[in-house]
Amino acid sequence: SGQQAVEDDEIYVVTVTAQKREQNIAEVPASITAVSGQELVARDVTDFTDIAKVAPSVRITGSGANGNIQIRGIGTQVFSTSAESAVLTVVDDLAVLQAGQAFDALSDVQRVEVLRGPQGTLFGKGASAGVVNIVTREPTEQFSANFSSQLVDDGRFNLQAGAGGRLTDAVG
Repeated sequence: SGQQAVEDDEIYVVTVTAQKREQNIAEVPASITAVSGQELVARDVTDFTDIAKVAPSVRITGSGANGNIQIRGIGTQVFSTSAESAVLTVVDDLAVLQAGQAFDALSDVQRVEVLRGPQGTLFGKGASAGVVNIVTREPTEQFSANFSSQLVDDGRFNLQAGAGGRLTDAVG
């Protein structure tokens, strides 16, 4: 009769932990940019400084101990390891105390959440400008592995690998 079956549109639910619990992003009353692990791979986000590629309100300058993170132009630009950054970095619910400690390769990441504005109520005084929340993948029952390599034109070579899964009935 000329009619074609139309597939149902899939609705994707974005789950974030911006309020210290898993919630649908539409239910969180905060300004959030959430980027999945697949999106990070697709956009070649391989280290912390590359987060600025996927979160337009984030500016990351410098590297290592002299790194500086700004959200919406607000951040701490002090070249001292004892200064507390105005942007807090959290990895799997653990706060990174100095901004320079976060400047590392991102591997096995499930998602990155950028929470703009003061987040002191849930994350403490170190989050006066916002939070970069990095969530890594949970362990899996099935064997999984990932591998990436990068050769940069200045002669540096970067290699990352990871594996997960069950080794025995009691060890994963």
